[in-house]
Amino acid sequence: MRFSPEEKLEIIQLARYSGLGFEKALKLFGLKPHRVWLWIRNIEKDGFSGLIDEPPMPKSFPRKHLDEERDLILKKANTYTHLNHRNLAHQIFRDEGIFVSESLVYRVLKEHGLIRPKPIFKIEVADAWKNPPESPNEIWHIDISYIPCSIDEEGKTIFWYLIVVLDGYSRYVLAWELFPDMGKERCFDVVDQAIFLAQLPPDKRPKLLSDNGKQFRARKSREFFKELLNIQQIFATCHHPETNGKAERLFESAKYEALYRNDYSSPEEAREILLRFFDYYNNHRLHQSLGYLTPKEAYYGLNQDYSQRRQIAKEERLRQRKRYWAKSGDLLTISKS
Repeated sequence: MRFSPEEKLEIIQLARYSGLGFEKALKLFGLKPHRVWLWIRNIEKDGFSGLIDEPPMPKSFPRKHLDEERDLILKKANTYTHLNHRNLAHQIFRDEGIFVSESLVYRVLKEHGLIRPKPIFKIEVADAWKNPPESPNEIWHIDISYIPCSIDEEGKTIFWYLIVVLDGYSRYVLAWELFPDMGKERCFDVVDQAIFLAQLPPDKRPKLLSDNGKQFRARKSREFFKELLNIQQIFATCHHPETNGKAERLFESAKYEALYRNDYSSPEEAREILLRFFDYYNNHRLHQSLGYLTPKEAYYGLNQDYSQRRQIAKEERLRQRKRYWAKSGDLLTISKS
């Protein structure tokens, strides 16, 4: 336990003048006499400043790296310019049989400005959409995901394909289906089903956001969406699935919250699990981005006064607490949490 200079001086005075005896008084503080005598000698030598603790410093540095190790690291760093510090430490051992830790290599390289930034081959995107949808049926998202459904005689997994259309404003799943293939006709069926269920006239059709798969980029696909369905297509940035992140996040939830938590061995069983999940997702799952509304409530404009009602209920609860504690005479214990 460390003491400040003032506390040390007070302990010395109490030990000397308490009348209990020097050692007995120190036992009350849990201190050894030799430690206090060291304080007294420091006072006699340096005065009050002798009671100030100096930062602990080891007498020697048995693990400090050698200059020759530093020079070797720098030499190898200039030779193997493509290696990071971890690989370089192992390469030095392979070449010279000399062990240097990865942390030592990193410190030496950093000290000499040789730490190179890791290249990230990623397309820069904005933090948010420049023009996010402000109402339902402005932008729809469509995507396809692999769903393991069964195993063949050779033990290989048989995949089916989940195609989903959801509203970009409310995240409401408008239509979905599980198919044995992912041809463009399957996508046409799901989008057509979504339009039928949404009851949208031709002049109020949404924009359709998809990736750059051939199901959406093909000439027949573009003609179908534009001429027959009167839908304008929007394509995600190449090699950047985050552009269609709402659909990607939906697939992750469907797999890890529903499919992978249940035992199923056929497309029919998988479809039953997905049916229950999408019913829950649309009607019961709360979304923070929607103000803790369900997709159905956001899509159909239901329960829009939820936040106001919650605020009113909070204020009423605080008033009830205040009345309760005022009546009990313990007003100081009111909590507003």
